[in-house]
Amino acid sequence: MGKIVMKHLQLKQGEIPAFADLIYRKVFENPTYGKLQPLAIALKPLSAGFASALLDAEEGGKDRTKIKDLAKDALNSHLTKMGMTIELESNGNDDYITGTGFPIRTPSAKKVVNYIETPKDFTVRNDDKRKGVLNFSWKKDDNAQTTS
Repeated sequence: MGKIVMKHLQLKQGEIPAFADLIYRKVFENPTYGKLQPLAIALKPLSAGFASALLDAEEGGKDRTKIKDLAKDALNSHLTKMGMTIELESNGNDDYITGTGFPIRTPSAKKVVNYIETPKDFTVRNDDKRKGVLNFSWKKDDNAQTTS
């Protein structure tokens, strides 16, 4: 049985809204996670509020920074509550946990298992020099790692 990694507490603040949005997309209106719907519904405005406060804080000022910090704390607190609730609801089912977007640490391997969303900036082009050949390209995900 894996334990949830509270990844959001380790992310750069600009990455937290994207992580929260991933959790929201995986959980909201998903019948597997019926008991989590109130938490998912509350997550969306917290994520949007923090993203907005983060942009406002870039303009500077103590008040804007304080609002951003409060919004970040509220979002992180909610994500932590969701993670703990998901872990309880999972009854030891790692697939239930990872299906929400939260990564897990398996007790035996002590490695983080994290599923990557679709590649960023994925493109497919015809090769100009070789007929019938396609070239694929994508932006590397900084969190992606290979395992053997």
